[in-house]
Amino acid sequence: MPDTKGTGPWAARKEVDPTLPDHVVYRPANLSALAKRKLGVLVWGNGGCVDDGASARFHLAEIASHGYLVIAPGKILSGPGAAPRPQ
Repeated sequence: MPDTKGTGPWAARKEVDPTLPDHVVYRPANLSALAKRKLGVLVWGNGGCVDDGASARFHLAEIASHGYLVIAPGKILSGPGAAPRPQ
């Protein structure tokens, strides 16, 4: 199932920022479209000590599409862009 861009006014994307290597960032894809609008920030905690920062990617991308910067702990371990899990 492909990732969603959300239903909000700003299509969302997920990415790993090199300055936050153990986190996944969800944000509006085109930041310049926001002009001078400030983004809300949501720091997400995965339940049950899950280390997959993409396990709630549909929910978090939806939030980001409404003008939020979302930071989730972990790496992208599920869905598109998933890194191979260590054995």
